[in-house]
Amino acid sequence: MEERNAFYEKMDKYYKFKSTNLNFVHFQKNSSFHRTIGRSPYKALFGNDPNIRLRTSNLPSDLLKKLITEEDLKHISQIKKIKKRSIACSICKAKNNEIICQLCNSSKKNTNSS
Repeated sequence: MEERNAFYEKMDKYYKFKSTNLNFVHFQKNSSFHRTIGRSPYKALFGNDPNIRLRTSNLPSDLLKKLITEEDLKHISQIKKIKKRSIACSICKAKNNEIICQLCNSSKKNTNSS
């Protein structure tokens, strides 16, 4: 009985991995340069390279909604690079050295001015 449960647990983990990562693997394969055709299969089929947007990143959706400019994205990457993380932003909970991070502060100003 325990062997059967272990088998099903392994199968469950495999299918969860497969279902969440298979699309990514297909995308990687289809957007990689193919030596024989001289372009990626995606470009051969659709005529252009695939658009890669922030929605395909691993950023939380609530944080994606706050990103307006490229500088906002750079600010997020800087927050991740900060080694000293003693304070968390009171709005988005991102750890940084400020009580309210610059991104939340700027979006708060934009909301208040509207």
